[in-house]
Parts: sequence; structure tokens; C-alpha cells
Amino acid sequence: MKRMKSNLAEGSGVVVALCMLFLTLNKTAVAQNTYTLNYPGSPCYFTYISFARDGIYSVIKRPVIFIIGEENQTAQQLFDLDTLRKSTAYINFQFVYVPNMGASPKEELNCIEPLAGSITNNYLFGHANMFLQINDKRIKQSDLILYGLKNVFGKVRYVYPSQQDISFADTIDNFKEDVLGYKVDKKQKIDDRTAYEKNRIDFYENKPYEKPKKTYLGNPEALNFTLTGIIRDKSTGEALPFASILVKGTTIGTATNSDGYFTFLKVPSDTSTLIVQYIGYEKTEIFLTPKSIKRNLSIEVLPQSQALQNVTVTAYRDDIVFSRKAEVSTIRLTPKKLETLPSLGEKDIMRSFQLMPGISASNESSSGLYVRGGTPDQNLVLYDGFT
Repeated sequence: MKRMKSNLAEGSGVVVALCMLFLTLNKTAVAQNTYTLNYPGSPCYFTYISFARDGIYSVIKRPVIFIIGEENQTAQQLFDLDTLRKSTAYINFQFVYVPNMGASPKEELNCIEPLAGSITNNYLFGHANMFLQINDKRIKQSDLILYGLKNVFGKVRYVYPSQQDISFADTIDNFKEDVLGYKVDKKQKIDDRTAYEKNRIDFYENKPYEKPKKTYLGNPEALNFTLTGIIRDKSTGEALPFASILVKGTTIGTATNSDGYFTFLKVPSDTSTLIVQYIGYEKTEIFLTPKSIKRNLSIEVLPQSQALQNVTVTAYRDDIVFSRKAEVSTIRLTPKKLETLPSLGEKDIMRSFQLMPGISASNESSSGLYVRGGTPDQNLVLYDGFT
């Protein structure tokens, strides 16, 4: 009997141990979630990983660290190699691992802000507790300013800072949670957004813009090839739909689709000059060379403001007193016309009618109207449809 109880006790201990192991494995499994941003075909369509040690993703008031991987690094590879999440200093943090599938730094950074806004509920509690770590050596400080990410994140850190960006890089120690940052009011959010737009505008206004020049004067190496790419706003990075692209001196051209992408079939040569035109933007010339890429060419155009001449529109105020219907034997008078008619005493509509053709009165002081030989009692006077 005692042996049976001992076996039961041992069996119970095994069951408890298995249950604890199952719960531990289950908690570890749900701590890492995989999500997709946007839809297939979109330039910002990719799969990223979100990690929270407690496995709870509904908490909004928590610091978030976004990590951009190295070139050609998937989100899963980035997650497996990352050691930052294992630090005890970041137990309360949420980590977001962004893949880097070989796109240019501009294409990579253009998708970070919408991703950050979707995870933080459109920056409900400001930007103080949002951090960015960059593992890509190609990304520079100017790229972050270009897409306004310096104002989106409270701190930015380079894993491999270049010599020109070393003063801009922050250490891991600066990734600290700011409890007061969750108390951002609506006015502060507006101020943050204003500063974000101002820094972006100042970056372009203070940076001299040099128009491209033709540098290659040799013979072409490729004829009748296909060119693909995208046209963007240089100041915001936004794709421009339905922009027109022409080969200079010809009628050959194409247009971008609703997402700003274009496919130009049978470009005459790789030394042709392309002209990009879009309403509200400067006409931009693109000088192709044999070294120019023929796939995923990114073309940026600058906004252009034009001051139009003043246009003065003059019209008469339609202060109609009588019916506006163009009927026979209808006389239309306005208060301004009554002021120009001679009268005795106060302005009187009935006495003013006496000056009209076909209308008379017994004397000047009478308001009775004799219309075409009739008598005053034969007239019907309506006011707003009432007798």
C-alpha cells in the first residue's frame, strides 16, 4: 500500500513537471510573433517579428526598440542573432525586428515610420519611448533626416557607426524608459509633428540643389531595352502616381501606375535623356549612361510652386424682389434699382411701378396702379405667395 502511494506521488510529480515544462515552452512560443506590413505588391510589404518577453502585445504604454538588420538579412536571422532582448535591462521592452532584403537605404527607411505608427497606435504616447537600432552600414545620418526618423524616435543607435556619424550615434545605455513620456498631451503631439515637418523642410531649403548634367558623351552599349523604376517626391519620399516620362526629342513615353512604379519598354538607347513631368513639380531631366541601372531605378523630383496672377471676378449681387421667371410682361426690380428711381418721400414699390411703361396712376401721391387701362381693384398683389 505504501509502495502504491509512493508510485502515485512520483507519478504526480512527473505530471506536474511535464505541465510546468509545457507552460514554459508555450510561453516561449507565444512570446515571438510574426506579422506582415501592407499587402503584396506594395513597396512596404514585408514580414517582421515582434517580441515581448511576457508575450503580451496589447500593452501600449511600453518602450519599443526597432532594429533594422544588415543587408540581405531576414527578420528571423536578425532575431536569432540579437542579444539585446536577453538583457535584464530590457525586460519590459518590446522588440521589433525589421528585415533588410537588399533594398536601398532610402527604400528601407521609407517604410519604418508607417510601421512604427501602426505598432504604437499612431504615436498615442509620443516618441520619448521609441528607439531605433541600425545594423546596416549603408544608412547615414542624412538618410534618417530625409525621412524624418530623427524626430520619430527618441534615440537612434548605430551598431557600426561611420566616422562622419560617430557623434550622432547613441549607446545602448541611452535606451532608457521615460515614464513621463507617457503623459504627452495633444498639444505636445502637435508640437512634435510641427517640429518633424519643420526639420524636413529645413533640410531641403538649406541644402543646395544641383541639377543633373550630362557627363557621358560616348556611344551607347544597349539599344531598345526595358527600364523599370519608381518616381518619388524628393522632399517627402512619397511615390507619385501617374507621372509622365518621355524620351527627349521623341514622342516615346510612359506613365507611372497608382503606386508610382513604371515600366518603360523599348528605350532607344542607354544614352537617351528622359524627361519626367508631374503637375506641381519641376521638370526633371535624367541622363542615362551605360552604367545606369535598368531595374528599379529611383527618380526623385522636387516640388515647384508657381505664383499665379491675380484674378478678379466681378458680379452683380442678385437681390431679386420679384419672380426670376422670364415670362412675358414681367418687370424685375431690385432694391438698388428702386434707389435710382425718382420718388416722393419714402421709397415705395407701388409708386415706383408708375414710372414703368404701360402703368399709370390717378395722381403722383396715389399708390393705386392702372395697368394697361385696367383699374386698381383688378390687380392681384402677392407677397411670398400670399394675397
